[in-house]
Amino acid sequence: MPANLRRGMPYRDFLRVVGSGGWRPVDPLAASSCVAAGDCEIVLSRPRATSKLHVGVGSSAGTAVVAAWRFAPAAPDP
Repeated sequence: MPANLRRGMPYRDFLRVVGSGGWRPVDPLAASSCVAAGDCEIVLSRPRATSKLHVGVGSSAGTAVVAAWRFAPAAPDP
């Protein structure tokens, strides 16, 4: 993960940085709803990845911000 990622940064900025590495929301509609509501988790994946990136999203002054992130093993493809 890039060193310039930090908790409290706007989610859209976080997504722009990790998106350049191929990470995309697993469910874009759910991700949009999460960003609008805050206090939820968005799951990101990238092609051929062995793990998924789970991003906790909160809210600060009406802006969706990254509260935390973690990697978890991806389920194998059937």
